[in-house]
Formats: sequence, C-alpha cells, structure tokens
Amino acid sequence: MTTTLSEALQLASQHHRANRLAQAEQVYRQILETQPDRPEVLYGLGVLERQRGKNSEAEKMFQAVLRIEPESFKTWFSLGNLRQAQGQWSEAVSAYQRALKIRPKEAAIYNNLGYALQQQGQLEEAIACYQKALEIQPNCTEAEVNLNNALPTQGNINSFDIFDTLIARFCIDPDEIFLQVEQTTGFENFASHRKKAEHYLLRNAENYNLEDIYQRLAQDLNLNRCDLEYLKDAEVEAEMQNVIGIKENLEKVKDGDLLVSDMYLSENVLRQMLHEAGLEKQVDLFVSAKGKQDGRAWGKIINDTKIAQHIGDNRHSDVHMAQRYGIRAKLYQLAQPSSVENALNNIGAKSLARVIRKIRLANHFENPLQQDFYNCFVQGNLVILVAFSAFLLRLAKQNNIRKYWFSSRDCFHLHQIFRQIARNCKSSVDCEYFFTSRLARVKCSEDYLSYLLHLVNKERNSAIVDLAGTGLSLSYLFKKIGQDFSLPIVFFHHTNLSRVKKIYQDNELNDAIFSLIPRQSPNLNIDALEILNYIKQPMIQDVLQQYENEYSPVFYPSSIPAEILELINCTEQIIDDFSAHLNPGIVEEIINGVDLGDLKKLSVVIYQQLCKNKKLFSYFMTFHLKENQKVEHELSALLASG
Repeated sequence: MTTTLSEALQLASQHHRANRLAQAEQVYRQILETQPDRPEVLYGLGVLERQRGKNSEAEKMFQAVLRIEPESFKTWFSLGNLRQAQGQWSEAVSAYQRALKIRPKEAAIYNNLGYALQQQGQLEEAIACYQKALEIQPNCTEAEVNLNNALPTQGNINSFDIFDTLIARFCIDPDEIFLQVEQTTGFENFASHRKKAEHYLLRNAENYNLEDIYQRLAQDLNLNRCDLEYLKDAEVEAEMQNVIGIKENLEKVKDGDLLVSDMYLSENVLRQMLHEAGLEKQVDLFVSAKGKQDGRAWGKIINDTKIAQHIGDNRHSDVHMAQRYGIRAKLYQLAQPSSVENALNNIGAKSLARVIRKIRLANHFENPLQQDFYNCFVQGNLVILVAFSAFLLRLAKQNNIRKYWFSSRDCFHLHQIFRQIARNCKSSVDCEYFFTSRLARVKCSEDYLSYLLHLVNKERNSAIVDLAGTGLSLSYLFKKIGQDFSLPIVFFHHTNLSRVKKIYQDNELNDAIFSLIPRQSPNLNIDALEILNYIKQPMIQDVLQQYENEYSPVFYPSSIPAEILELINCTEQIIDDFSAHLNPGIVEEIINGVDLGDLKKLSVVIYQQLCKNKKLFSYFMTFHLKENQKVEHELSALLASG
C-alpha cells in the first residue's frame, strides 16, 4: 500500500514526539529522497539533530529551511536557541530579532533575547526585554525569574506585602468579615451596604481609608456618629479575630524592613493585627489603598528606600509593578487554599478546611524535606484521622460498641482527636489508650493477659482500634486467652501482607474485623500511616501488674534519631492545636453536615497520594525499615518457639 506524504509526515512526527529518534530520522530522510525541499521535514531533522547534540548538523538544517522560507518564525527562534546554547550571544540576538520582526508579540522571544543581551553585559536592554515579556504574558515565570536575577540589589532592606503574605484571614474571603459584622451587630444588610460604599470609593476616589468608607456608609444610610463608630469598631474586631500568622514569612522579617500594603485599614490597626500574628520586629509601614496596583507606591518608595527584595501575593501589584521600578520581587501564593482544603470545602467541611489551612500556615521549617513532612501531616494525616473518627462513631452506633481501645503508638494522635470529637458531639462512646504492640501480644505474659482481661471486664461491648494491620497478632492473642474469647478489631486500613501471614504460620483471623479501607485496595502502603503517626513513646515490651487492677507499661529502649524526634515534637504540638479547634460547631459540621461517604473517599485519595510521596519515605524509611525488620525477626523467633 502506498503511503501518502501527509501520512509519512504524521508517522515521523509520532516517532519524534515519542522520542524514537532513529525511526523519526529514517522517515524524514525517506521523504527528502523524493522531496528534498520540504521545509517541515528539514525543520524536524534540525530539531532532531539538536536533541542528539549535533549542533552543526542542526544549524545546516535550519539554514536550509530559511533559504526556502526566510520568514519562518519558528526556525529563526530555534536557530537563536541553538546559538544561545553554544554561547554565540550576538548571533543569538540577531536570530531573535529576526523572529521578533515576524511576530512582535511573543513573550518567549523577548525572554530569550533578554537573556542573550544580559550575557553580553547589556543589562538595561535585557531588563527592558524581560519586562516586555511580562507585559505580553504576565504569568511567564521564566521571564520573572530572569528579571529578578537581572535587577541589581539595591540595599539591605526587604519589603513585604501584609495580607496573604505575612498574615491571612481565617475566613479566607474578606467579604465574610462584613457578614460577621452583620451577624454580631444585628445590622440588617450591613454586608451589602459596606461593599457598595467601598466600591464607590474604589471607582471615584484617588485614595481612601476605612474612615472614608464609613463616612460614605453614613451618607448612604443616614447613620449617626454613635452607630458609625459601633459598626467600624465591630469590623476592626472581626479582622482581629480572623488573623492568622504566616510563619515562614514572618520569620524572614527583620528590624528595619518595610511593609507595603494596598489596604484601607489604618497603620495602627495593621500593626495590631501584625502583633496578633506574632510579629515583634520594629518595621516601617507604607499603606495606600491603590498605590501598589498603579505603581505610585513603588515610585515613592524608591525615592527614600533601597529595597533588596519584595515578597507579596499579587503577581501584578507585588511582582510586575515592583520589578518595573527596579525592585527584585518574589511571588508568594501559599496563603490560598490548597487542593485538599478546596476538596474539604467542596464536600461541605468548610470549617475543617479553614482549621487545616490555619495550622498549615504555621509551618516553621526551612528544610524542604521537613516542610513536606509537616504538610503531609497537616493536610494528609489530620484529614485521615478525622475521617476515621467519624467512621468509628458511625460503626459504634451500628454495632452497639460502647468503648474503643486505641492501640498505643500508632493510635496516640487518633485517640486524642477521637476523644475530642466524641466529647463535642456528646457521644456516649467511651475511649481509652491501650498499651500494646505486636511483640507484647505474641509474648503474651501472664501480666499482659491479666491486663487485657481487666480492660474487657470494664466494658464488655468494646473493640480494639488500630490504624493499619493484618489483625493476625490480635487474633493470635485472643486464641491464647481462650477459644471463645474475641473482640472486634477496627482498622483504618485492613491489610493483607503475605510476608506477615507467613510469620504467623497461617493462624486464622478473628471473625469480627471492620475497616474503612478494605484489604483488597491496591497501591496503598501502610508505612505512610505509620511514619506520620510516630510518637516519642517507644514500643511497648510488656505490661506489669503492680497491684490489683493497676498496671504499668514496660517500654523497649528508644532508638529514634534526633532529627526524627524534632518532627515528632512538632506533630504533637499540631495535634494539640488541632484538638483545641474542635469545638461543637466544627464537630457538628463533620458528623452531621458532611456525607461520611464523601469524607471516606477524600481520605482514600489523600492516603493514595501520601503513598506516592517519595520525600516522605526518604526522610523516615531507613529508620522505619530497620525497626520493622527487627520486630518481624523477633516475632518469627517467638512464634517458632511456641
């Protein structure tokens, strides 16, 4: 069957996109045998030769294209990139300038042209090119980075935006501040009137502040001075109550730095809010409701202050306008809700999402691996523990479970969160911390058996909870007590690990096992859960009976490295902070305002993402595997001996 030219070109393109360079070259050259002047084929071969590092061959192909199509934009651009890669800066500039004549509004060309000019020491011309690239394409990250590198360092003072850079609002949407004032004061339709007054000044005033807004509001609503001050004070109080400190940026501020904000609030109120967020440095403030957006603020600032770098959340006002006035700038956007927080919002867990965001923004680590662990714990582990707690409450109601025994170590954090949730929703389900481990259960000393029976006798309708596991060691323990003895076991993730089953010599599982995630779930790794729920407390070796109905745990020696202990200390503080936020309103939303099925689905998605996180495993895995191997070796020896 005869292959048409278009089919051959399509085949060559497919091979090329798939990086099958030899096959692509073969098809390209077959086409050239019959049609040696096909520009698209010559161009494809030029790109291919450059990928192989054969720059002279690539240039020959690009020049061949330009002899046929001298106005080929992509060829001039590729030729410029080729010459730039070879360090032929003036030749690269010439090629980029030819490309610009053909397409004068291409951000990528201005960016690359700026870089070539910068390498030749033509700094002002390079800066102008980067700025032009950003004018055409405001989100051109490469031009933004290049411009920052090109701008000279002006001084030792850094400047910072305030909102969503140093502080954030708990309510996220500033319009909710007005709704909170309306609710607090009982002033009907305050929110809509307040927004209308500000919008009027935004359109008609060169500059304005909170006093101006309320004067306009007084005109619109015929308010007396007393009501005016009452409402204004209520708004300031609402702002204060919503302050969240963004720790990673607050810690960068030093004495003498400058805070620049497009904001109608007064300098005095802003300083109070910054103090509430934890800023104790002596700083200067430049506040103007419109100054950053139109550049006037930067024009005034550079007359008096030499700025080394500005950090802010608005790409236009904080980055592009600052750069236009010769100030290095860095974009910060982590104050915006994350994908997990947006997902919680979408299923109705709005308050939970806000608490998660608040705690996330308290991240104080600078090391990227530590930052990643912190975020995995806050946005991953906390959501999983809340979802599992909701599941446990539903399961208790369905199966008449009156008490949960939370397995030590892995369930330390879960126990604290469940207890707080149960208290706030006035659940009758009790809970207690259970000193246990795989080794303690298999060793099964007389004191340990007595301890377990003592717990069960306190409440017959009880169940044992663990985050993840096979259930084999607990089933083994139950059989040691007696053939008729059994307790339900509840897992977040009931696993089916063949290597563990082999250790227990195919002992049968307990009949009553419940799990939020069933055993057959693919692509899940319980190591992620265990890593995120490490605590300072070492593994339980045994439990000793001191007096009648009094037992004390015996621990193995601690072997946790210092760098991991630092993270563990941090997670315990996170759990304390999070538990303190679990008030009746948030718990009501979690238990009755959110569909449990949606919460379970989200927790599974989060769990899957945690299992793919290579950074998380790289930080902990050496220690974690070593501990696991030691435990499984000792288990094998114990089970083999009887």
